[in-house]
Amino acid sequence: MKRSLMLSAMLAGLTACGGLAANESPEEWGQQTEALVSCSTTCQTGTLSCQGSSCSAVDGSSVQCDGVYQYCPPPPTGGACTARSCWSMHGSRCYGGPNVWTDCCVDEQTPSNCICSYQGTWECDLPPVGG
Repeated sequence: MKRSLMLSAMLAGLTACGGLAANESPEEWGQQTEALVSCSTTCQTGTLSCQGSSCSAVDGSSVQCDGVYQYCPPPPTGGACTARSCWSMHGSRCYGGPNVWTDCCVDEQTPSNCICSYQGTWECDLPPVGG
């Protein structure tokens, strides 16, 4: 009798000192689990992908993770570049509205493009500086 009483007391102590009781869920202890998901789309110029708690993709157009969008750039055109300079456009104000694309030139032979961001500035596809 003393042994069964002592064993019951030990089991009650183990449950109180950590671990979850059989009828408790992790949420009751303030633990939450959230899985990461990833989305990708294949553009003419390569693949765009992102990872977050929620995402979506439009094939050949854009991916979105946690409300942040990435858009496929149009493929650069070949030949001598005659558009405005990407370097001078990057960061300057644009007035065409978000997601409007325009051609630009990195140099005399390298065409690229810029997109009008939601902040109202041109974001241009430029090579890394010093690269």
